[in-house]
Amino acid sequence: MARTVQRVAVVVFAVLALAGMGVGAAQASAALVQREVATLPVPPLKPAEGTIETSSINCVWKYSPGRNSTVWVDCYQIGGGASGYSVSVSCSDGSVHSSPVIRFGGFGSAMAFCPGATRMLSFTVWAHY
Repeated sequence: MARTVQRVAVVVFAVLALAGMGVGAAQASAALVQREVATLPVPPLKPAEGTIETSSINCVWKYSPGRNSTVWVDCYQIGGGASGYSVSVSCSDGSVHSSPVIRFGGFGSAMAFCPGATRMLSFTVWAHY
């Protein structure tokens, strides 16, 4: 009886370990299928907004300066097969902060910010395939 319980425990552990490796591989492959759409500098201390137009996605962005300077990006798919988008920001202290991937057809905007008094130097919009 104890031997059976031990074997079941080993099998369950092996299945969980394999499932964890599959999730890790899926996350690693997801990181390999992103492409830079555009990197734009931001004007210091001035709010700004604009559009980015490419062959696969079009985006509207808005930048808000000051403490916790923030950029919001809304994109829509116009062809190409991208499944979503994200935004990352480069800050004056050398840090980089990224939004989660926003899937097309979902709700919400991609948003990233530089925390505290650090200034945002630029932001990059990414398409995920």
